[in-house]
Amino acid sequence: MKVRQPAVAGSFYPGSREGLRKEVENLLGSVDLPLISGRILGGMAPHAGYMFSGKAQAYLYKALEPISFDTAVIIASSHYAFYRGASVYPEGAYLTPLGEVEVAEEITKKLLDYPEFNYVPSAHQREHSIEVQLPFLQVIKGNVKIVPIVVSEFDLELTERLGKAIHEVTAGREDVIFIASSDLSHYPPYEIAKKVDNEILKMIVSLDPQRLHESAVLLRRERGVSTAICGEGAVLTLLYCLLEKGVKEGKLLIYYNSGDVEKFMREEVVGYGAVIFLS
Repeated sequence: MKVRQPAVAGSFYPGSREGLRKEVENLLGSVDLPLISGRILGGMAPHAGYMFSGKAQAYLYKALEPISFDTAVIIASSHYAFYRGASVYPEGAYLTPLGEVEVAEEITKKLLDYPEFNYVPSAHQREHSIEVQLPFLQVIKGNVKIVPIVVSEFDLELTERLGKAIHEVTAGREDVIFIASSDLSHYPPYEIAKKVDNEILKMIVSLDPQRLHESAVLLRRERGVSTAICGEGAVLTLLYCLLEKGVKEGKLLIYYNSGDVEKFMREEVVGYGAVIFLS
């Protein structure tokens, strides 16, 4: 069986089984969720080291904990490999210190029938943005299966096709949850980051992929921010998928940036937010 080995265990999160489980449980235990009404279809969580983004991730997974699902489609954006479209890990499992997470092959094989989806091994080998979500899923759901998708070079039309394909292969399945892995702005000063991130989050919860994309382009130009949203392709794909599934509301659970974690490091920060999407 093909098993994808962990790339960031011991750096982004604890490398031991006991240490990792304890940290995830502590993060989940510190969450104070707002009132949530409606059926949760999916969400967005960041993908930095747990010291920085673990709190925001915990908010999403605490919201998902009471829900009945056994498969998570995780859509991430590539940091290392460059290709057009999306790479889906086809079979086997992802490994973390908490054990193996099985790939939902009945879904991945269907996705690979679409021309927008391929399997690019280098897209998964070093990529941390899916890996860091898995320990949270393992703690809240145990034997959950995953559909690991990594989006690289994209345009708006392509992400729409990706999202609709994901919807089609999961149509009628109420046991599947959909997650986009994305940080927000990268490396502006603290106050600029808050303004950029608030604008991006406003577009995300408005459920309008085109306005989100246009805002990201505009903010990069007007604010001089190299990255307005790290996982734009992943979030656009998720939104298009959930629009097909009847999403009605996006709700922000928490927002902060790395300057709130390390207050003496505010010249260059990274933004983190957790969002849920409801029908």
